[in-house]
Amino acid sequence: MSQLDENRRYHSLDQLRAIMMILGLVLHSVVSFTIIPLGRAWPYQDASRHVLFDVVVTFIHVFRMPLFFLMAGFFTAFLYYRQGPWGLVRNRFLRVGVPFVLFLAVLLPLNHSGFTYAMSGGARGGSDAALAYLGNPSGWYERLRTIHLWFLYYLILFYAVIALAMPVLRRLTRAWSGSVVPRLGRLIHHPVGPFVGAATTFLTLLPMRGAGLDTETEFLVQPKILAAYGVFMVFGWVLYLNRREVDGFARRAWPFMFAGAAFSAAHIGYSLFVAPQYVLAGKALAALAMWTLIYGFMGLFVRYYDRPKPLGRYLSEASYWLYLVHLPLTIWLPGLMSGWDVSAFVKSAVTLAVTAFACLFTYHYLVRSTAIGALLNGKRYPRALPRLDEKGRHLPAAATAA
Repeated sequence: MSQLDENRRYHSLDQLRAIMMILGLVLHSVVSFTIIPLGRAWPYQDASRHVLFDVVVTFIHVFRMPLFFLMAGFFTAFLYYRQGPWGLVRNRFLRVGVPFVLFLAVLLPLNHSGFTYAMSGGARGGSDAALAYLGNPSGWYERLRTIHLWFLYYLILFYAVIALAMPVLRRLTRAWSGSVVPRLGRLIHHPVGPFVGAATTFLTLLPMRGAGLDTETEFLVQPKILAAYGVFMVFGWVLYLNRREVDGFARRAWPFMFAGAAFSAAHIGYSLFVAPQYVLAGKALAALAMWTLIYGFMGLFVRYYDRPKPLGRYLSEASYWLYLVHLPLTIWLPGLMSGWDVSAFVKSAVTLAVTAFACLFTYHYLVRSTAIGALLNGKRYPRALPRLDEKGRHLPAAATAA
């Protein structure tokens, strides 16, 4: 494993963050075909359904956003200590705040009209209802919600807290850098680390409606959700302060993955099939599954993907766009196929394939080397797989052409 380099790019964690974003496409491509209705969160259910998709949705939901917020905490600390407090504020305003407002304005009517289309019959009569909705712009924002961009909204809230707490953060960093931070680092990398995390998360799960973490798309801030995801943001921040030990996650990657798989199977089986009414036990299993999978996935990516790879970097740079724009397709496509007498597996596969292709195509040709790409990625990149040097930095265009 490589030693700490102050200019090191954390390829493993960067790619892990991207995969968590891309898993959103998988999650939303199958959610129309679950047996258990999701109510207001996803009001459309196709006639073709299978319980396997309930398992997939529950499994992904256990670890995806916790791991994403943990990575967000790590890279927020990275920016804070590299660019300074106000450099962090400026960067996050441009990369998170501005996209949140712009994409919410565009996507909200597309999502709402998609559900209107699907729930009104899709290809068998939903077009008129969807067109009627789109033809009335005054009603587009009556049901103003953060939709699938809720995580950006909560990130903005965390950044606001960090900005307000900057003087305290600086004093704590100086006071704790030689004692508290190293002790927390040792605890993180001790075999009991994920179980301490699970115990903490279990407490934050107690106010939740179900066994797992709630998702809130209203603008009204939910303190319980802020606290629950704040645990992962703080963990990521502390991990950055102990970044010399990041490579240590590789040592126990497979044991934690096996433990995570076992706890996940127990959580899914118990919460979906055995005793869903006993939520307390489901919360305990969810917390254990969550943290052992977090340690397992981080370990696997550090072990196998901590090196610059052109495809991995490309997907990392594309993942933000893919997540931002994918949701309308995962609503409209199931509606379009609602009259097909085929299995849910075919419909979900078509939804995922078409959505992924459309998002990658538009990223490559309309975003990557344009002003939109500069907004999302910080700079424009050529329309090609990147050529990288040994530290993972982009080679200039002339070197790429050669």
